[in-house]
Amino acid sequence: MMRNRIVRFVSLLIVLIFVSGNSICFFAAASTAETELSTIFGGKEPNIKLAGEKLNSLVTYTTKRFKDIKAADWYANNLSKLVGLRGIDGYSDGTFKPKNSIKTAEFIKLLLAAAGYKQELHKDVWYKNYVDKAKELGVIEDGDGYNYDGSMARMDMAKMILRLLKLDPKAASTPVFTDVTGIDTKWIDTAFSEYLIRGYYSKKLRTFKPTQTATRAEVTEMIVRVLEFRDDPNEYRIKMKAYYKEIERQQDLADGTYVMPPLTAEQRARLNGYPENQKVDTSVMKGQYMSNKDVVKTFTKEYLIDLIRKAKGYIEALNNVDYRIVDLTFKNEISKYLSKEGTFTSENGKKVTYDDTNNKYINMIKEDKAVVVSRFLTDTSMIYICDDGRIRVKGTIQWCILENINPSKQSVDIGKWYEDDLEIELAKWNKDSNESFSKIVRLRSNIPLTRIPEGV
Repeated sequence: MMRNRIVRFVSLLIVLIFVSGNSICFFAAASTAETELSTIFGGKEPNIKLAGEKLNSLVTYTTKRFKDIKAADWYANNLSKLVGLRGIDGYSDGTFKPKNSIKTAEFIKLLLAAAGYKQELHKDVWYKNYVDKAKELGVIEDGDGYNYDGSMARMDMAKMILRLLKLDPKAASTPVFTDVTGIDTKWIDTAFSEYLIRGYYSKKLRTFKPTQTATRAEVTEMIVRVLEFRDDPNEYRIKMKAYYKEIERQQDLADGTYVMPPLTAEQRARLNGYPENQKVDTSVMKGQYMSNKDVVKTFTKEYLIDLIRKAKGYIEALNNVDYRIVDLTFKNEISKYLSKEGTFTSENGKKVTYDDTNNKYINMIKEDKAVVVSRFLTDTSMIYICDDGRIRVKGTIQWCILENINPSKQSVDIGKWYEDDLEIELAKWNKDSNESFSKIVRLRSNIPLTRIPEGV
C-alpha cells in the first residue's frame, strides 16, 4: 500500500517556489526538456524507484540543464532524481544555485508537495495554505514559533521530516554530536539513527550544526530521502547504513585516522620476491628505474605516506562495492584517483573514456546485485620507480564477494575470502602534478584464505 501511494503522489507536478522580496517566480521546464525526460523514462510515469534506475541518464540531463552542477557534486545524484520527478527547478539563467539558503516557508511547501499534499497558493500570504496543512498533518505545532520568511535551520528540518514520516523521536543513550549542548536532541538523534540526516563527520567526531541554514542542495537530499524512506523504510535503512559506512571509511582514510593493518612477514617476502618492471612501456622513456631504497632517499616521508594512502583509496574504491549504493559512491570516489583528461588507451589500443568504463562497471554491479568487501595492504617499502619513469606500488588485496545473483560468472565461491598480489602504476609521479593511477598489474590471483582476515 505504501508503494502504491508513492507512485501516485510522485506523479504530481511539484514546482519549487522561489521567493524574492514580495514576488513569487515559477520556472517551468521547456517542452523540449519534458520530451527529453519522457524519453529517459521510456514514456512511463516517473516514480522514485524508476528515477533510481535511470540515474545515469538523469545526471547527464541535469548537468546539461544547470551550468553550475557537475556530476561529481555530492548532491548531484539526488538532485537529478528530483529533477526527473519534476520536483524542483532552477533559475532563468540556467543555474541551480545549490549553495543558496532556503526559507522555512519554501521548505514546508516543497516537503508537503513532494509527499502528495499540494495546496493552492493563498492570495495574500502565499504559504498560508501550506502552513495550515502542515499543522493539520502535525508537521508543525502551534508552539514551534517558526519565522516562515526566515532561513531554514537544520534542526527544524529534522523535526518536520520526522513528524511527516510519523517517526517517534527519542534521544540517544549516549551523545551523538559534539555541538548540540543545551538543546533537545531527540529530533536530530532520531534523524541520525534513521539515516535521514547524519550531520558532519571528520576525524572521528560528529557535528550537526543545528542552527546552520539549510541550502538548496541539502534540501534536495532530504526530500529524496523522504520519498525513498516512505517507499520502503527497511530497504532504505539497509541501503543508507551501507552508504554511510563506506563514506565514513573514506573520510577516515582522508583524515589519516584510518589504521592500516601491517603486511605480514609472509606477504612482505612474497611481494619483494616479484620481479620489478613488469609490462613497462619503454617507448616513451627508459632508464629511469629507481629502487625503493633510492625512492626513500629522494622523496619526503610525508609524500610517500600520502602516496600509499592514495593507492589504498584507489584499490579499495574499486573493490568495496554494493549494488544498493554504487550509484551514490563509486564515481565520486574513483574520480579522485583517475586522470582528469577523461580518456585512456585500452589494451587493444582504443581510446576509452573513464566515464564509459565506470558506467559499465556500475551497471555490472547492479545487474549482478553484487556486494564485495576488501582491504588493500601495503606500505612505503613497496614503492619503486620502473624503467619508464612511473611510480609503482606493490601490495596485497584481501577480498570477498558477499552477494552475487550470477555466481556462474565468478571463478570463486560466494562468501569466501581470497588474496591477490597487485602492482599499481601511477601515471604521473611529479609531486607537484595531479597524480593519477593508470594500470594494475596482477601478480597473483584468487588465492583462497583459510580464515577470515583479522580486523575486517
